[in-house]
Amino acid sequence: MAGSASQAGTAAPQQPLLQLNKASAKTGAKFSVVVHQPREDIYTYESGGAAKKNQGSTFVVNLVCPEEPSHYLQGQIRKSKKNEALYEGLKKKMKQGARFTMSKVGIDEKQKTKFVSCPLKIVVDLSSTKLEAVLNIMGNDVVQPVPTATIAGSSELAGNQYFDVTALVAEVSDIRGHANDRSSFIVKIHDGTKDPATGKVKVMPLTIYFDTTEVVRNDKTSAGQPGSTMKALAEEHLMNQTPISFFCISGSQDDDKKFSFQSTRHTLLAPAVGAKAEELKTATALHHLNDDQMEVFALQPATSGRDWSAEPAKETCCHLLSSFARTATGVPALDEGETIWQCNWVCIAEPPQDQEIRNQFSSLWLPLTCRDETGTVVLYITEKAVLSLTNAADATEFEQYHAEGRLRIPVFASIKIQRRRSKAEQNDNNFDCYIVDAAEQDMQNTPSASSIQLFHMISHSEDCVLPATLAMIRRSEHYSLLVEYQAQAVPEELSQSASRGETGSSQKRPCTHAVVLVRSTKRSRCVQQGETGYMVETDDVSDWLQTHSAEESCKYKLVSFCNLDNLMDFKLDPQKGEKCQAALVSVTTVLDDEKDSAGRSVKCLLVENVQQLTSAQADALCPQYRQMLYHAALAGQLSRKGEKRKEWSNEESPAKAKMCRQLGRSPTGPPLPEYPLVASPGASPSASLAAVGA
Repeated sequence: MAGSASQAGTAAPQQPLLQLNKASAKTGAKFSVVVHQPREDIYTYESGGAAKKNQGSTFVVNLVCPEEPSHYLQGQIRKSKKNEALYEGLKKKMKQGARFTMSKVGIDEKQKTKFVSCPLKIVVDLSSTKLEAVLNIMGNDVVQPVPTATIAGSSELAGNQYFDVTALVAEVSDIRGHANDRSSFIVKIHDGTKDPATGKVKVMPLTIYFDTTEVVRNDKTSAGQPGSTMKALAEEHLMNQTPISFFCISGSQDDDKKFSFQSTRHTLLAPAVGAKAEELKTATALHHLNDDQMEVFALQPATSGRDWSAEPAKETCCHLLSSFARTATGVPALDEGETIWQCNWVCIAEPPQDQEIRNQFSSLWLPLTCRDETGTVVLYITEKAVLSLTNAADATEFEQYHAEGRLRIPVFASIKIQRRRSKAEQNDNNFDCYIVDAAEQDMQNTPSASSIQLFHMISHSEDCVLPATLAMIRRSEHYSLLVEYQAQAVPEELSQSASRGETGSSQKRPCTHAVVLVRSTKRSRCVQQGETGYMVETDDVSDWLQTHSAEESCKYKLVSFCNLDNLMDFKLDPQKGEKCQAALVSVTTVLDDEKDSAGRSVKCLLVENVQQLTSAQADALCPQYRQMLYHAALAGQLSRKGEKRKEWSNEESPAKAKMCRQLGRSPTGPPLPEYPLVASPGASPSASLAAVGA
């Protein structure tokens, strides 16, 4: 960015901002702009309980044509290590009302236009644009953008689109409370434009969402306004019958021609300016409309208010659920009426960025691939459940995070599933099966001894996720990975279902992912891959469980790939004042096995997902994780290896499983033994097995 300033009256001729596109940008044309609504979008969330804030940030501004304020567009820069100085410099220079001449304009083609509310749907890349500050502006008046969208014109919306609008306020509702510390109120707005079918003034019911517990922002550039401020502004303009501009609101239309209008994280309300504002001020006929003169948008139906968290569910697992999820079983306990199921310790894959995520009603509705130590099942998830799982404030925020690759799904989750007969035909044998509640797995709640009663109904699946230590992971010629367990003593009542193998013998289970609790004492190295991608390498990683094995002298190197937005999630740098960094990592491949300068083995593992933990969290998790290792080892011994599952019966079916009373918690039962990582002379590998058979 050039630091020079142009004197008023000496600048070269400027092009209208309306003429900016990729072609005109290449010509070196200059454009005069005024900064409006500078804000910093800071990704502030807790990563794996480690309370790591400010994982990434984007500086965003509206750039307004001073000669024609109805022509404005969005400019932005994403912060990275390479552009940190430029980023901070732009934040300081691009204040509200500051004027610049743009040339050599860079266009950000990665930004989806549906998340751009400005009428000009071009996003300027501030990092690659030359900006010359303009001084000595007479009067130094702030230029406010003038929205061009109309209320009646919103009938043309499809899918989801951000937009700005200037309107009068007809009504402001009371505040309504919601779950997750959220509240909302509805403001009905109109601008005199009419419904073409009825000739009546079109009215938009706009729902404004905000945090119930408002946090004072130290950074004044942060996006959005407090909910109390927005409500006070709306009520003030209602009382005074003056127009107001709504910046960055979201609208959509479904296949039934019903609509949804709501605020976004960047919504801003401001007194309106411009010709349209002056017309609305003086249009007294619009200030006192009655119901017969107004046509309100038909709204999309509200989502179900059923409280799934309070409902018990039968315990199951991914592979078992997949066997009866969508087809009739012939067992009345399974097929008659609705049944509720629960899977704990599930790894959920992030949905692809190009995946459709809304249904015909414009509600979030998308398939998720769910894996546990038994296998895989693909299930659709409801809007309420997916917002709870990802900690997104609303559907709009989820959609934006999904489009930008910024979704945060915990390594382990607990899901609650509803299964019911499909509504297509009464005699149809097909069933609907989808996730109705989900949350991060409480890692203090491991499977109980009751959970292993499911194993004799399961056959092996290689498409699964297994808990492991680093020393347990093996390369395979036929599978993604192998995890090598030691066979455990089997409870007597399940011994007939167990595969052969003496207690303590080696048992190798194939899988697609292995989740390991690790310790890093060195800073990660980052190597840029492409424009926004990074390869992250971490050397000398060890197992947090401090397992002693034949490979205890082996060194481990972790390799992962990420983008700029989630780079800090994948780095395993010890925090200031700490000697190490703990994390749960999901391993997908053994890359190589080499020797270092001292001749020691160095095993290189490819990592797909990382969940950082504090040292205290990792220490607290150790006993539970050893129980998970025991659970996985026993599952491999008890499942029906190579045996075709028999038809379910009233005597033997998943319906015999015990009930989970809380999301994330297994049925009540004796605790499982801990997997014996350190064998002492003469010790039994399952010394506490008596508790299992109790």
